[in-house]
Amino acid sequence: MLPEQHKSLQRHLPDELAYPYFRGREAAWLLRQRLDRPQRIAALRRGPLAPLIERPGVRETVRACGDGRLDGLRLQPLADPLETFEQPGLPQGGGAAEMAFGALCEADVLPLIVTFDAWEQDEDGWRWNQTSRRGTNLVVQVNFPQEYADRFIRLFGEESRRWLEYWAHPVRRDGPITLSWARLDMDPGSDEVLIEEIQTDWLRTMKRHAKPLVQSAGKSKKVEARQLLDETAERYGKIWAEATLLAAMAVARRLLGANRVWLHQPDAGAKLKHIRDTQPPRSLYSDLPRRFCFRPTDRAPEILYRARSQVVSRLRRAPRPVFWHHDLAAPVV
Repeated sequence: MLPEQHKSLQRHLPDELAYPYFRGREAAWLLRQRLDRPQRIAALRRGPLAPLIERPGVRETVRACGDGRLDGLRLQPLADPLETFEQPGLPQGGGAAEMAFGALCEADVLPLIVTFDAWEQDEDGWRWNQTSRRGTNLVVQVNFPQEYADRFIRLFGEESRRWLEYWAHPVRRDGPITLSWARLDMDPGSDEVLIEEIQTDWLRTMKRHAKPLVQSAGKSKKVEARQLLDETAERYGKIWAEATLLAAMAVARRLLGANRVWLHQPDAGAKLKHIRDTQPPRSLYSDLPRRFCFRPTDRAPEILYRARSQVVSRLRRAPRPVFWHHDLAAPVV
């Protein structure tokens, strides 16, 4: 989008959003978007969202549906990730469903925080910014809970967080610490969002700086410092990618009014975004989209076809398939 379009958009976005995340929340959310009316479970098992049926929480809810139909309202307590987390109302229809939802609600709920930023570049240097076209991206930042930032700074000091942050990347400079982010491109009034990138600096660089970080904490805090780094890798390393993609899709749906979400394929994305050196992890642009039931396609977002002719030319030369696509408003069967 154009810089002035981004500025207009960001004026209408909240400063931050509570984002309680627990592992597997995306399954309930993805199903809820497509279930505007009860659907036969047997038909769902044959459709494109079939893998979601066996995810924790959804699986137990499905088993409790005595009439063979799944109503999206049963998933609502777990489905909406961008709200302050409270013990949700338990679904009606059987003790098994209540026990499943109760167990998930008592699971490791991470009170993450979503904030927004811009990824901009000048006219001459846009190719270095790994965007498919010229313009500005909306950045969806997924931040650690505030208590994590407080604990990290108490142990290591304010300046130590700079060891794990790359100054040129779209991360917060104060307040909550940025765990990861997604970059989104769109046009005002469009029904589609292109997710350009999903990335974390913190988890990647934490491994490299673990030893000097522990040393900087001093002898009295060394055990707690090592414990915090180990907990970070264990708790957040397993969920950051899923949590970031879910946040991006929820923002696209709820705040931007988009239904069609696009994500780059590994090889085609590298070509379109001028990535010639170190490639991003392939799993982020292959395994992760599959977990969210994206489908591979040779089509491309309309916003790219409306871009300059050079973009269309790169699309034609890009490896196939070019993108992943997920239509949040499409019929499920």
